[in-house]
Formats: sequence, structure tokens, C-alpha cells
Amino acid sequence: MVPQTAILHYLRWMRGFLMVFICLASLVFALNSCRPDKYAAENDLISSYYAQFPDSGARVKATTSILEDKLVSYAIIPDTAVATYQYALKYILNNNSAPFEASLILAEELRPFLVNEPRLGLDSILLSDIAVRYPESRIASIVQGLTGRPHSDSSFLDNLMRGLTREDLQQPLYKNFALLYIAKMHEKKAASWNKEYAPSGNTVFIARSNTLTFVIDSAGNAWHNDDPINIEEVGRQTCLFMTQDSSKANWVIGRISLIGNQPINTGVIIIGVHPNAPNSQLLSIYEEINRVFTDKRKVAAETFFRKNYFLLDKNQRSALQLLTRKWISISELASPEN
Repeated sequence: MVPQTAILHYLRWMRGFLMVFICLASLVFALNSCRPDKYAAENDLISSYYAQFPDSGARVKATTSILEDKLVSYAIIPDTAVATYQYALKYILNNNSAPFEASLILAEELRPFLVNEPRLGLDSILLSDIAVRYPESRIASIVQGLTGRPHSDSSFLDNLMRGLTREDLQQPLYKNFALLYIAKMHEKKAASWNKEYAPSGNTVFIARSNTLTFVIDSAGNAWHNDDPINIEEVGRQTCLFMTQDSSKANWVIGRISLIGNQPINTGVIIIGVHPNAPNSQLLSIYEEINRVFTDKRKVAAETFFRKNYFLLDKNQRSALQLLTRKWISISELASPEN
């Protein structure tokens, strides 16, 4: 049997050990409690931002959630992971362009939520006050860097968004404005959707052999070769038009940087629109055509670069856009309908 004195000695040792452990734990807790909040300035700033609104920012928080859900549902961004926000934000700031294709329908849906966004609505006096109260913060550093130079909310936000870590992007201020940055860049890209339209007839020879034509009548009905078609058929015909073996379009062999010699489709997609046709049908047809091109580019990204299309760099993206060149000509039909 174990002697009673040994048991008592063990119990005293355990009690002493627990006392030391409790003291150390209390000390660590106290030190952590005294440690300044790394994001105190950001929390102060976003509180001021939310305070602009009568509902204490509930509307803004709801808008952020709506933007996030819509960007994912339309596959503009693959997910809402911090790494995704970091990549998209870095790409946008470095290239002034987007690492994704745009959706015209989504642009219409987002417009009400992006009016006057992104904005802080904070004057320089308040920003300076926050910088003085939190001199070690990123906000203070940015304010100091802009001192003596005219700047706007946008320029302040540009500087605020640069160089963010994944830890930073978990903080509500940075996540909120990173999301707005992505949504605004989507809006900007959607606004320039005609940049991939076909050049004028003086520079591109358009013949029946290298065109795919859709017509939208005044009632919004879509036609192809005098036959009515639905949106799914628009996608199928577009896919066929982009397939070398089945397409009538002209093909040329071109050398593409990073890829090499490849067959390139020089065909033009024409959308003839009656003057009274509903705009929603034009958007739907363009959306379906764009989806087919985007899907082709996603497959090509895996084939040539072993990467998700969203994660391509600017040069890789340009190569795939040349490989799957998208020329679209939208023409208003003369009345009566052709």
C-alpha cells in the first residue's frame, strides 16, 4: 500500500501546481485584456460609417450580404473565402480590371445597391481625429501619407485597400469595402461590355459563312434562320459556332503568347434587334452567349494552365480571350421587322 504521507505530499504538490497554473492563466488573461485592439481605429471608422444611416447601418449590413450572395450565385466569384477576396482585390488594384467575366443581368440587379457606393461619407476632420487617437493604425499612416494633397473618399479607400492580409479581411470594415470594390469593378466591366463587339464593317469582312445571326422581334421573341428559338437553343447554336469541326465560321491559325499556335475563330455573332424589342430579352440572349464563352475559357484555363479561370493572371487571361475571341455585333433592325 502507498504510505499516507506520500499521498498527502502528492496532494500538496498538485495543489501548488494548480495554484501556479491559475496564477499564470490569470496573468495571461490580464495581459491580453490590456493589449490594445489591433483594429480599434477600423472599428471606430466603420461605426461612424454605419452611424450615417437612420437604422444604425442595418441596411448597409443587409446590402453587403445581398452583394455577397449575388456575386456567388452568378459565379462572378467562386466563393466568399477570405483568400478569394484577397486575390480579387489584389488583382483589381494592380490591373484596374477584373479577374472575372461580367453579367449584364446581375449588373441590372446590383445597380440599386451600388448607388453612390463605395463611399465613406467622412470628412477629413473626422479621419484626422481617428488618426490622432490611433497613431499606430493603418488609417493614421494613410492619413499622414495623404496630408497636404487633395484627396477624395475614393483615393483614401484605394490606399486603405492595398496590402491587406487575410487576417485584415476578416475585420468587418475591410471585408465590407473589399466586397464593394469587387461589386463596383463588376459594374464597371459590365458597363464596357461592348468592347468585345465586332469592329466596324470596314475592318472585318462579314459574310454569311462566318456569322451566326439571332433576331429579336418587337414582342421579344428570338429567331434563328427564320425559326423561333429559346434561350437554351441560343446557347447550343453559340457552342456549335465556336466548335471548329461543326462551325461555318472562318478559322485561322495564330500564335498566342503562353499557348503557341492555335486555331482562332474569326466569326462574328450578330444580334438583330427590333426598335421596340424589350431590353430584357437582349440582355438574356447576350447573357447566354457570354456564358458559353466563359465556359469555354474556363475549360481552356484548366487545359493550358491547370488553373481555375478566376485565378489566372492578366497575361494568361488575355491569352484565353484571344483564343476564344468574342466578336458580337448588335444591329437595330429597320421597321417593319426583317
